[in-house]
Amino acid sequence: YMVLYFVCSGYMFPVEFFPPGVRTVIDALPFRYQMGLPVELMTGAHATGPALVLLAKQWGWVAGLGVVATLVWRRGLARFAAFGG
Repeated sequence: YMVLYFVCSGYMFPVEFFPPGVRTVIDALPFRYQMGLPVELMTGAHATGPALVLLAKQWGWVAGLGVVATLVWRRGLARFAAFGG
């Protein structure tokens, strides 16, 4: 997981160095939106329109993974809840 995060998030080197096919896969994963996108936005690498689209994708990942985390948490509580005081 950590190797995938380091490579796909832009932590080790910019995502723009990847070939277009690999870049398409990286853009579909959440790793780029954790580190690479905030750095790109702070350095002004994107115009306003594309930046808003990328921010919407980032918040889509946040919302989607938040829903998954909530469902997993509730299922875990139902299975492993202790009874009594």
